[in-house]
Amino acid sequence: MRHMAPICLVAVCGTSQANESALAHYPGLNVVIPSAPDDAAGLLWTAMHAEDPVIFLVAKHLLWAEHEYTEPIRAVPLGKARNVHEGSDVTLVAWGQYN
Repeated sequence: MRHMAPICLVAVCGTSQANESALAHYPGLNVVIPSAPDDAAGLLWTAMHAEDPVIFLVAKHLLWAEHEYTEPIRAVPLGKARNVHEGSDVTLVAWGQYN
């Protein structure tokens, strides 16, 4: 039998704390790390409506980031990466803050 546990835990992460890899190995636990304010808003909305528990790790720079939205916040699906630039020679995968 599967039980739903809609829990969203928000925690601050920094460069000296890399606990996302340990947390990602727990079955049924989703770990998200937004890289920009629009990602943070969309991922937080998705995390609050998820059926499984979500650990929402926020980079310190996003706590003070201000962003004006002209469109409604859109849900960002869990488990699907954002493709910033498509090419044919190199695959580069990154997570967390980019600035």
